[in-house]
Amino acid sequence: MQVDIIIKSDIDYSNEYKKNVYNLLNDYHKEFISVKKSRIISYCIIYEYLKTHNIELNINDIYYSKNGKPLLNGLYFSISNKDNLVVLVISYYNIGVDIEKIINYDESIVKKFFTREEESLVKTNYDFFRIYTLKESYIKMKDLKYDSYYKDDYSKYYNETVKYKDYIISYVIDVLK
Repeated sequence: MQVDIIIKSDIDYSNEYKKNVYNLLNDYHKEFISVKKSRIISYCIIYEYLKTHNIELNINDIYYSKNGKPLLNGLYFSISNKDNLVVLVISYYNIGVDIEKIINYDESIVKKFFTREEESLVKTNYDFFRIYTLKESYIKMKDLKYDSYYKDDYSKYYNETVKYKDYIISYVIDVLK
């Protein structure tokens, strides 16, 4: 099972490159970017990936579900951003990703949204953010509304967590263990 993980920041692309990618987009995607300017980095990463891997899909073929999950026929991807970092995961299986900076966590989140088993596993900030990002990744993979994630069980699916600088990145793939 191949998963490509790409991590980029705003400084990884020149303003000219961002402008060129923006100019390739149709009005639907330009409007999506107008809501949040940092989304252009996501489009740059996807465009670069498609081009580099000679994938015969057009960046304008991306569409979004009612819950905001990006979709592209035949290729699954998920995007997450935190601070100036954008993470893109790509797979031939349905996938979700989340990135968070490892900081001091809020105990009320554990009490409200974690299961008792998950709660017992939280001993450090890393433990908290590992579980938190896995839950977020599961929501993205399943294209669920965020208010239901405390009920979901990411652990029955293949998942991984990696540390990147002061951040934690987790992804969940729709392949049962």
